[in-house]
Amino acid sequence: MVGLQQQSTSSQPSADFALALCSFVGYFAASHVPDQPAYVVPATALDRAIPLMPTSVLPYLSLYPFLGLNAAYFWPKPTHARRVFQAITLLNSLGSIVFCSVRTTVPRPQSTTSRLLKWLWRVDPPYNAFPSLHTAYALILAEAHWRVRSPWRWLVSAWAMAIIISTLTTKQHHLWDVLGGIGLARLVAGKLFADLSPAHQL
Repeated sequence: MVGLQQQSTSSQPSADFALALCSFVGYFAASHVPDQPAYVVPATALDRAIPLMPTSVLPYLSLYPFLGLNAAYFWPKPTHARRVFQAITLLNSLGSIVFCSVRTTVPRPQSTTSRLLKWLWRVDPPYNAFPSLHTAYALILAEAHWRVRSPWRWLVSAWAMAIIISTLTTKQHHLWDVLGGIGLARLVAGKLFADLSPAHQL
């Protein structure tokens, strides 16, 4: 009985979840380092054509409940949960290395009438542009749902797409940042999700 209890306890994803939470520290810290030069991510023709859409701040901020709900969904499936939490940790770690090595920024519009967007711009410094971790988080979680044939995969994918689009319509990111986020998500998924499947449960 003791052996079974120890095995059950060790299978819980708590440690990986805690590590994933801690990995966000590097991401937020990198954007608040003062007096560090930043390189502007060039705008593409698509970036110039996309209008600022203040209401899209809602799907942009919805990333955080998106992360929380996905953590709750995968938690009862320990192997799946550990892979997902490890993927978030790796995304944050690789992203933080890039952010600390080369600070990038996207110029924001001069003004907006949206109070929520003004608040976002005030609390979120305009750095950590490339790669877009909003994009990477959204894609990695959508891919996890597809890998395990989750019944929620279509909804999660639609939500993920809304988050990715919102990075452009809030002018938080340019297209190059989104492409960088896609590349980062593919790299991490290839490393951690290669054998993830519905049968890979315990």
